[in-house]
Amino acid sequence: MSAPPPPAVFEGDGVDALLAELNRLADARSRTALLLPHVGLAILDAWFGGSGERYRTCSADSALLRRLLRDPRLPISPSKVGLAVRLGEQLRELGAIGRRLSGAHQLALLAAPESRRGELADRCARQAWTARELEVAIGGHDRSARTGRGRPARSAASRMVRDVVKRTNDPLLVEALRTCELSERTTLVSELAAAASVLLALADSITAAANPPEYPTRK
Repeated sequence: MSAPPPPAVFEGDGVDALLAELNRLADARSRTALLLPHVGLAILDAWFGGSGERYRTCSADSALLRRLLRDPRLPISPSKVGLAVRLGEQLRELGAIGRRLSGAHQLALLAAPESRRGELADRCARQAWTARELEVAIGGHDRSARTGRGRPARSAASRMVRDVVKRTNDPLLVEALRTCELSERTTLVSELAAAASVLLALADSITAAANPPEYPTRK
């Protein structure tokens, strides 16, 4: 598939113009996985100078982004905007090689260390890997642990943790907190901080269990 034209640079507040551009991109791509990176690039270039780092630093305070996320014309779920930005950054870094990969391949590459993405993308394109073969190359997945549909089997704990991560990455959470009364917001922030401390302690426990200390053996 040929690369789309570079996203336009929008003047003024640009919400309507950006939404028109995002829907133009959506009309050209029927699959969400192919659409997401181009949505991310359009948002980055319109309001954040093309910089993912600037997006991560400033997005929580962007009134324009909050308006975009609330607008029913947005062609993707608001919760997928952060993912779209990451995919857009990756696509730009990979250049021509990235445009040879399917949406599933691009999603899989996000799990790879940044230092290996270029190498893996090149091998994937040259050797015509499937997305599953790319995942195996990235993480050495054990095929025996897969379900009948080809996906990794997930425990109940894994699903719970992933659900928490998904919810905390939702950009609408910041907007919801921002609209609360000050007294309620203070309470909610305290509860979030306490929950974060519990999760960090749990993560430390899991890491320690997975990497037990080695003791010298007696000879």
